[in-house]
Amino acid sequence: MKLISRLALCLLFIFTSIAYAADSIDVEVQSKIGNEFAFLHVYGTPAGATENAMKTVAKDARERLKVKRANVLFYAGNQGDTSTLVGYYSSIAPDKITGKRFSPPWTDQERIKSFNLAPYYEIKAANLVTRYKNNEVVADDDFKGKRISVTGRVQEVGKDFTGAAYVYLVSDKYGFEGVRCYVDKADPTLRLLKRGDSAAISGVVKGFVMKDVGLEKCYIFPPDMMK
Repeated sequence: MKLISRLALCLLFIFTSIAYAADSIDVEVQSKIGNEFAFLHVYGTPAGATENAMKTVAKDARERLKVKRANVLFYAGNQGDTSTLVGYYSSIAPDKITGKRFSPPWTDQERIKSFNLAPYYEIKAANLVTRYKNNEVVADDDFKGKRISVTGRVQEVGKDFTGAAYVYLVSDKYGFEGVRCYVDKADPTLRLLKRGDSAAISGVVKGFVMKDVGLEKCYIFPPDMMK
């Protein structure tokens, strides 16, 4: 709570210093993965807040939380009201901040893309497997039980011995290692995937078994969402 309070005071200063009223800024740190990633909600964003102000907030959050990347969703409404999305910014480095300020009416595509991509730490399948191979204890501490987004090449769309559907993202050129992503058979995007495709999948990390990283409760990002 102290960390959130300090961030709230910081955001209040940033917004008020550019002559916008910010009487009620609420900050929620939704998730944090070591020094790699943090995802935040900022509520009470002033109506007149500019893109530069939001970029400054995203940059400052990254620095104060001491992470390599901070993704921030900005809302005009009170805490918990996610129907008032006004912006999404990602601070990847001090000099690299991406995202946009939305102007109402927001398109469904803008909202869906932001809600689905912003919350999750992004990592390539090969890099995730390498992290586990190098130090499973640390990797579990960083990732196990947390939802992340993994990208890679599809080697197989199949079923295990229990009949559960999965997508296997290969991480080496021989196909012996990878990330096994368990998905809902009813996921409409599952029908669009085939061997050799590039895919982005979000899921909760289960751990490392037999040279594979397992993900459960997975969601396959539609191809057009990744453009």
